[in-house]
Parts: sequence; structure tokens; C-alpha cells
Amino acid sequence: MTGTNPFTSTILKTFHSQRVNNEQQLRPGNVLSGKVLEIYPNQRAMIQLGGKQLVAQLETSLNLHNSYWFQVKSVGDMLRLKVLVDKPLTNKNQAELLLKELGLTVSKEHLDFITTLIEKNIPFDKNSLSQALELSNNQQNREFSQKVLLEMMRRNLPITSSVLQALIMKDTSSIQEQLISLNSEISKQDNLSAVQRLLTERIMPFVNQSVNEPKTEIVKMILDGINRQDDKMFTLLKKSTLLTSPSSFNDWQRSWSNWQVETGIDYIQGNDKVDNRIKLPFDLDANHFLDALYKLRNNQLPISQSLINQFSQLVNKLDQNLESATIENQLRNFIKKNDLLYKINGLLTDSEKVIMNNWLENRLNNKSGELLPVLKDIAFKQLPVEMEKLMTDLISKLEPNQPQTNIGTKELFLTQLKQFLLFSGIDHESFIHRGKFDQLNIANEQSLKSLVLQALQEGNGSQMEKLEKLLHSLNGIQLTSVQQEGPMIQTSIHLPADKFGLKSDVQIDFESRKDETGKINPDFCQIIFYLDLNTIGETIINMSIQKRLVNVTVYNQHSQLEDMLSKYKTALKMGLNKIDYHLSTVQFKSSNVKQSVHSSDTNEVKSHRQGVDFRI
Repeated sequence: MTGTNPFTSTILKTFHSQRVNNEQQLRPGNVLSGKVLEIYPNQRAMIQLGGKQLVAQLETSLNLHNSYWFQVKSVGDMLRLKVLVDKPLTNKNQAELLLKELGLTVSKEHLDFITTLIEKNIPFDKNSLSQALELSNNQQNREFSQKVLLEMMRRNLPITSSVLQALIMKDTSSIQEQLISLNSEISKQDNLSAVQRLLTERIMPFVNQSVNEPKTEIVKMILDGINRQDDKMFTLLKKSTLLTSPSSFNDWQRSWSNWQVETGIDYIQGNDKVDNRIKLPFDLDANHFLDALYKLRNNQLPISQSLINQFSQLVNKLDQNLESATIENQLRNFIKKNDLLYKINGLLTDSEKVIMNNWLENRLNNKSGELLPVLKDIAFKQLPVEMEKLMTDLISKLEPNQPQTNIGTKELFLTQLKQFLLFSGIDHESFIHRGKFDQLNIANEQSLKSLVLQALQEGNGSQMEKLEKLLHSLNGIQLTSVQQEGPMIQTSIHLPADKFGLKSDVQIDFESRKDETGKINPDFCQIIFYLDLNTIGETIINMSIQKRLVNVTVYNQHSQLEDMLSKYKTALKMGLNKIDYHLSTVQFKSSNVKQSVHSSDTNEVKSHRQGVDFRI
């Protein structure tokens, strides 16, 4: 499926479209067709609008059981509707009547577009409709463009050329292939600008390419912090236990400043390398370095920074006054109130879990004495957001130097997921809106999108087209990344998957009711992986979670996989139990997808020892 996004293919696209929430909130100005079901006094009526029946205040008398074009005047306690066309609608005339009423050209393409809006119950207004039809007329692939425009209207996105191009690019081109192509184009050029150098350094970890050898990369990031009087790298190494001395940042800074004088290395850029014969101020084992960072990452509590701060403060207070029943109860109630037991238990051994549960139920004779060292260690290892960014950046640049057989798929996946969320730039405008310009100007913290925008401003002709396409793709991912309707929240993430040995992007959808903080509730949610695997082709893994009970359904065209799934069930059950989730069912459903370019014939699937490309 080279050159296209795998999610435009039959099974993946169909499955994804079936999940779209078509329930729309009405807004003033919306135009939609409706049928009069009942008529009440004072010009009120029961109107069928899409899948809903609503009582509305009308401005004119209507005939019972007829359908009309309505425009929403206001919403609130009483929906107020205006009849746009007083002539009753039929299936044959409804689209034509509206086009004429709005002063728009009547053509087959326009009639088909409005008919689809009606069938999908998508509200629209005159401006959005006229803009959508005009944009559709100017596209080469009009049929596909109209599908994208319908999605834009369903999501209530701005109907502009830039948004249309962003969504078309997202749906028709793999971001992974774009990154590889752009990086290749930049590498052909001599004398790279500072922006180009930073851009290629940001791209390479996304596509599993090494920026520098491990020693050089680690020293580079240390010197960046030293030169900016920034202690994040020092603190990160302390929390990961990679650094036991010196004990203070001043001593650390002094050691490196002396090293810079002795070696003449002030900073590292471009193709600079640190000679392996040069002794560093601390011992460095690259393999141990990466393992320690993985361990630190896996010790992070999946809670907000605010809750982390409160947890750490209470643990520290208890440490200073171990005999205080008041502080102990505050900590116990804090853990219960914020439902942190499951999250903390995920970091504990089995024996520590027993102690934790007994303490939480106030069944320990020596109160919190046994548990306090464990809680202190957990609190100490928690990272603020900016330090987590630094850790993710460092891990992503060290991983390509390691044989993939030495790194578990889980670690590779977590790195790619966190790297994309933190460094793709899909939150670029949010950073600007919040006034975080300092972070945007720090070289090693700049996002992919920020660097693409800067490279476009430099105007290198040979790279402009690729830069513009990549920017469109990032904007398309950003525009469709989060959708909220009432209590429901949906998020969608696209990941370059070269790090996993795949040729196509991975798409992950999360869907859930919001928790009390407005975020995805991990106890009640659905997570869907859309994959195009090298051996078994297009695959969907649908994981539904209800009260921490997990149901997994795998969709694939090869029915032989049903027997293979049982081999992984025990490992999946054990892995979920460790984080206090419980496997309910694992089932396989065969799909009627056409043979994928990457899939092999039945016999090959039977004999292939790695029938499932990787485990999730």
C-alpha cells in the first residue's frame, strides 16, 4: 500500500466510518430537513429532525406529516425554527428546492452532495454549504473531496481550502513516508542551515534513524543543559539512579565546565562526535543508560501533574512526622478519593500490594512505617511534564542505536506514542496561545511542526513541496485528533510505524465518557488499533474496557489466526493482571477485506512462525 494511507482501504475505512458519532448538536443558522409529526397550539409542533423528535416553536403554520426545509433560529428551552421553503418536500425535489432557495447552481454534483447531507443527518448553514460546493468544484478528485467536505461539515470544521487540503493529505499519504522522503531530500544538501539541521534531527528518531552515536548524544544533551543553566538533565539522571554523585547541580555544572575547558568541547552540533577515548565526568554505559530510563518511565503514575504534586507533598509531610495520624489519614483519604490505588499498585510488587491494601484499610499495626519507603521512592521518581519531554527525547535518540531484538515492542511503542504527542507539534498553536515562547525557542525542545514552519520561511525551493505536504498532514491530524460531544470524548492518533518494522502508519482511536477532570476514563473506554501488518495484512484490534474488565476482538481476513490468538491469551491475561485489569474475552472475527498487498497466501500464513507481526 505504498504511497497511500492504509486507512483508506476497505476494511479499515469501513470499520472506522461505522463508529463515527453522527449525533449533532443544533446551532443557530443550521439548515436541515424535518417532518411535521404533530401540531400543537400557538404554532408549536413535534418535528422529526434526523434521528430526533423535538418540540419546536414555528413562525408559520404547516401541514401535518409533510417535510420542509428548516433553519434554526435559536436553541435553548424551546427550539425555534424558520421554514425556508414553504413547499412540502419529496425525495425528488428536496435538494433542488434548497439550492434554488439559497441561490446556488443546480447541478448533479450539487444535488448529490445535499442528498448525502440529508441521509447522514448533517446540519449545515448557507455559508458552509456554498463554500463546500465551491471548494468541491475546484478539486481534481471531486468525489473524494466531497467525502472529506462532508466530514468537515459533520465535525463543524472551518470550510476552507487549507483545512480541506490538510484532511485530504492526512487521508491519502502516510506521514511516515513523508518524513523519510523529506529527510532524504534535506540530506542531499550541503551546508545545512541551523533550522534544517534541527529539522532532520527531529525527523530521524520518528523513522528509527540514529542522529548520533549514544555517547555523543548523551553528552550533547548534557552540555545543552549546562550552557543554559538548566538542571533538568541532572535531575533526570538522579531520579533514574544513573547518577549518584555529585549531590548538587552546582557541583555537576562545575565538573562539566572543567571538562569543557580540558577538552575544548563547548557544545556539539552537526557531525561532531565525542571521541570514545575522552573520559567523561561520570561513567557511561549506553545499554544500562537506556534500561534505566525505561524503568523510570514505567514508574510514572498516570495522573495529572496537580495530583502528583499533592501526592508528593503528603508523602513528604508524613516522612517528616511519621507518628502523625492526621497526615496519615490525609494521605489515605487522598488515595481513596482520587482512585489512585490501581495506579499505585501497578508499580508495586505482590508483597507491597498486600501492605498497601492493608494500610489503606487501616489494618497495619505499625501504621505506615513499612509502606513509607515505597511511597517515598514512587514520589521521588515522578517527573514534571518538561522533564518527561527530555526523557522521551533522549530515549527516542538512543533507541535506533540498539538492535531491535534487544528492545521490547512495548517500549518501542511507548516511545513512539509519547514522542509523537510531545514533539509532533499538534499542540503548536496551544503553546503559542499559552505564551510559552521560551520553550518554542529552545533548540532541542522545538517540535516537528515548528521546525517545518521555520523551514518554509527559509524558502528552500527543492524542499518546499515536501514541507507543505508534511505541514498539511500534521494539520489534518491535529484537526481530527479530539472530538467532544456532551459527556463523550474521542481522540485519534496517527503514528509513523517504521520503529515497529511496519511500512504504514498506525492509527489508534480512544473513545470514552469523560471522567471528573474531563479526560478519558481508563476504567470505561474503548481503544481501537488500525494496523497494516507486513505478514497478515490489514488488522483491527478492538479493546473494550468496562469496570476494568477487558474484552478484545481481532478483525482480520485470515481465519487461521483464531487458533493463534489462544497462544497469547495467557500472556495478555497476566500482563493485564499486573496493572489491575482483568481479561474477560478474546475473540476473532473474519473480515471480508480484499487481499492486501502485504498479506501472503493461506499456506504462507499457516507456516509462518511469526504469524502475528507484533504483540500489543
